[in-house]
Amino acid sequence: MDKTVFWLNRKYKQADRELYEERRFQADGIQKGITIVLDIVFNEGKEADKILPSYEEAIQRLKDHKKEQNQEKFVTTMWWKPGQ
Repeated sequence: MDKTVFWLNRKYKQADRELYEERRFQADGIQKGITIVLDIVFNEGKEADKILPSYEEAIQRLKDHKKEQNQEKFVTTMWWKPGQ
């Protein structure tokens, strides 16, 4: 018990968040699977590529999303006025 209360609390919250994200990921997978089956049955699979993109396309979307997030971290406007 050489850990502090703050450390234990942070680890508990981290484990709880990871469990939540894992369950959410599983639920998203189940929902996508059901949607694809319904698309195949009723729409002959015409929209299946939009619902579940190829691996390469999914990786590209992830890279683009991370790139957009990194750009938002920096201030791009002038937040100070020179000479004041």
